[in-house]
Amino acid sequence: MHLSGAMPPDPGFYGVVIPSYFSATRMNDGDGDKVKFPGGFKVEAASLVHRSFYVWDTKILGANLASQAVTALVKLDSDIAHHKDKDAGLADITISPAILGWHFGQNLTMVLGYDVVVPVGKYDSSRSLNVGRNYWSHNIVTGLAYIDRDGLTFQISPRLLINQKNNDTDYKSGTEFEMDFIAGWSFGPLNLGVAGYYYKQLTDDEVGGSKIRANPLAGIFENGNRGEAFAIGPKASYFFGPATGTISWQPDLYSKNRTQGNTVWAHLAYKL
Repeated sequence: MHLSGAMPPDPGFYGVVIPSYFSATRMNDGDGDKVKFPGGFKVEAASLVHRSFYVWDTKILGANLASQAVTALVKLDSDIAHHKDKDAGLADITISPAILGWHFGQNLTMVLGYDVVVPVGKYDSSRSLNVGRNYWSHNIVTGLAYIDRDGLTFQISPRLLINQKNNDTDYKSGTEFEMDFIAGWSFGPLNLGVAGYYYKQLTDDEVGGSKIRANPLAGIFENGNRGEAFAIGPKASYFFGPATGTISWQPDLYSKNRTQGNTVWAHLAYKL
């Protein structure tokens, strides 16, 4: 969950802690059908993400200026076709040098920013699981948020991910579109609603400049391995003082060329 539609109006340091757990026992092909693996299929991922967010005492084009750094500790486990693997450690770091946030009245905000994913996570091309991706990614991020402590709350965060080549494997992942969203209604400090995401890969994966060929045992499918997925599930938030806590369960309702599973995540935002 990468929601960034809401930017605090006051300068200062803010933090967001996001623990999550994902589990899947199926991989789908390009038609959304389950791929059968001899010996079964199971993957799990647990992560602890921290967003360090600073709002500067500066305005550009009427917008607040902010910067952030995102770090994550990740643990991965898989058991696919009688082959087990695991990895754990610090994942790639995301740096956002400039995020602009406009405030329209008391409740509505809009953001526009740029992220760069720096490939510092541990990576070994001979392994099937890695906490690092070993390639840079440049992301254009937008967001819109309406937060009423006495009524409607919604956030959407569309972003475009432009991936660079993995030089160790000559593999280049296609350009991706992602959008996280939350909608709910406040009952005093409690907000109940739904949360989810939509994901779609817009261009083909490539190896050596050529469209990737299918290899289901390696998790590579037809149609340039272009993935697509949609998830939605219940969420609950609680506002207490300067902090907000959220917990959500998001089952994947469908997916193509990727896993289909369940994610449980929590979200604690605070100001120092």
